[in-house]
Amino acid sequence: MLITKEEFLSVKQEINKSKVHKKNYLAETGTLQYLKYRLIRPFLKAEYSKFRKNNPELPWVNKDAIKVFHKLLKKNMNGIEYGSGISSIFFSKQLNSLNTIEHNKEWHNHVEQIIIEHNIKNIKLNLIPADEPFEDPKLSSYEQFKMSKEDYPVPDLTFKLYSDFIKKFEDESLDFVLIDGRARVTSALNSIPKIKKGGILVLDNSERNRYQDIHSTLKNWPSIFTTSGLSDTTFWLKTE
Repeated sequence: MLITKEEFLSVKQEINKSKVHKKNYLAETGTLQYLKYRLIRPFLKAEYSKFRKNNPELPWVNKDAIKVFHKLLKKNMNGIEYGSGISSIFFSKQLNSLNTIEHNKEWHNHVEQIIIEHNIKNIKLNLIPADEPFEDPKLSSYEQFKMSKEDYPVPDLTFKLYSDFIKKFEDESLDFVLIDGRARVTSALNSIPKIKKGGILVLDNSERNRYQDIHSTLKNWPSIFTTSGLSDTTFWLKTE
């Protein structure tokens, strides 16, 4: 097994002992809790902005998630990233190979140029636009958190070719899958049979209500929860 359950749980224990933030303040319910979130939010955003400024080469996830990546990713792993960006450069150094799936042509071209400039050979960029035109919703963090899958204005079917990309891979052929793009529920569910025993599935912004189908499907998988206090990243280990 690439990552043993014991190894995964050891990392979880280590992270839990030294977590920067132990809970997502946005996820707390009630009027007083929401007021607390509104008060603490500017400080959490400033804290993360400072972290980003000091670590521009790292993925846009919380500090504890970065620690987990460093501890679990191995150079013999092959992975897929739904989404692309600075994180792709980071993962190219941690993995044997990486396929990225991006829907935005301008952003895809931007990332491609960075990869060329850095002479990175182990990333394959895949541009897969939406199946049909769509309007990107302008939602607040709170709206992103609360909105259900049914109410979200861009259904996963808008990105069927995109979310189905991973189906071209053999079952149990991947060691690492990061879900950080479009159609996240469908992309994640399509990923499950493709991940090896001992491989990991990672969901960014995992606090969002519309991703509950992922959490319920993976409820029996060992998991590691990390948060910035505003946004979560969850890791799951496939054990069977």
